[in-house]
Amino acid sequence: MFLYTICNKERVNMSKSTISYKNPIYNISDAASADELYKTCHALGSKERIAILNLIQTRPMTIKELSQILNLPVSSITLHTNILNEGNLINIEYKPNKKGLVKLCSRAVNTILILIDNVENNEELIEQNYEMPIGNFTDINIKSPCGIAGKYSGIGEYDEISTFYLPNRHKAELLWFSDGDITYKFPNTIKDPSNVNSIEFSLEICSETLYSRNDWPSDITFWINDKEITTWTSPGDFGGRRGKYTPDYWFINSTQYGILKNIKIDKNGIYLDNTLISNNLTLDDINLMNSNSIDFKIGIKPDAVHKGGINIFGKNFGDHDQAIIMKVVSKKNKQPIF
Repeated sequence: MFLYTICNKERVNMSKSTISYKNPIYNISDAASADELYKTCHALGSKERIAILNLIQTRPMTIKELSQILNLPVSSITLHTNILNEGNLINIEYKPNKKGLVKLCSRAVNTILILIDNVENNEELIEQNYEMPIGNFTDINIKSPCGIAGKYSGIGEYDEISTFYLPNRHKAELLWFSDGDITYKFPNTIKDPSNVNSIEFSLEICSETLYSRNDWPSDITFWINDKEITTWTSPGDFGGRRGKYTPDYWFINSTQYGILKNIKIDKNGIYLDNTLISNNLTLDDINLMNSNSIDFKIGIKPDAVHKGGINIFGKNFGDHDQAIIMKVVSKKNKQPIF
């Protein structure tokens, strides 16, 4: 295991409430994680980029400021900061000033954990995947505007909640609602929770508004077995181009695609898109032995700051050829869980 820390002495002793940095964990045995690790290591492979990271430890800095301090052309600084941003090491924001917009660079991470050895003592892992059609929800508590669309046509009446109870709702490839929540029950065939390494869900999702609007934030919360896992702010309800799998009959000025999100929980904590974001809740807290199902709920909390609705995409809508997938990873050399 290798630990890389980006910090300075003034910040080491600051409280957690003062700092809000990511702490990514990369495992070289995981393909997706290794791909992100490559980008991060590439970003660190330059003296100039290391110098930029050092300069922005205490405060964000503009491209012009970095250029002047490092005595490098603005074009070079721009290239280096773009690589650092692709490597998830810095954040880039555009802030207004008297002459337009300035590019502001700030630090994004506190520590990077690289797992070289297998954290499970080289035990062979197996995984079980379940793909749930988005129309196979079991509980809804939603508000209109809402609706369901299939591969070939719309289903039922738009903006009528009763549509969500139609027998042919299982044909849904896109569903949307303005507020509330929806629950999917996945089969729980786990025999020994101590043998489970992780449970994760992936789905394509975005905000919801009339037609589409790329700058329409929505605070979307995910629960597993009624335990609140995390809230992700979707930046918008995406249009402007047809989704890769969005059918031709669908209105081009309406929602076209979403963002593929991955929510995982293991014994270390909660991950969003393979980045550890919290250790306040672990796999041991979600009561895997209390039910025949593993419940995955998606919704907008009553106290959400951005109540921007939800679109959920199936295999035949949007940019990704999948519905909602649950993956359970377990140790093979112990008692099987399936």
